[in-house]
Amino acid sequence: MIDKTILKNGEIDVDFFGDFRGIIEFNRDEMSDYIKRFIDKYGRRVEIYDVSVYIRKFEASYVGKPLIFCNIAANTEFGLISSTGTGWGFKQALRQGLKAALAEVSNLLEKEIYSKKIEAIDELTV
Repeated sequence: MIDKTILKNGEIDVDFFGDFRGIIEFNRDEMSDYIKRFIDKYGRRVEIYDVSVYIRKFEASYVGKPLIFCNIAANTEFGLISSTGTGWGFKQALRQGLKAALAEVSNLLEKEIYSKKIEAIDELTV
């Protein structure tokens, strides 16, 4: 099942893949808004263009919430990154995957800034 949404501001394209039957927490519009708010709060929107979310539900459950595996692929200004999250319930798994994705974007940004500083130092020494 493929579900595609472009968020209201038109900056981030969000795709959902996987089997969402039986996941009570899943609502396409709410989850798209959740991803947008999460990126606004913990990251920078200009760095992320496209987010693909793949979900796999396992048979195990805890307190009525299924074990969910979430794989996130994000097209960023630094290239394509991939992260995963696992949790009891859809939102927890999604949150874990988004945290890992934004941490990777942050690491790539730091590498880019550091490499620019090294280039500037090299130019000064030449």
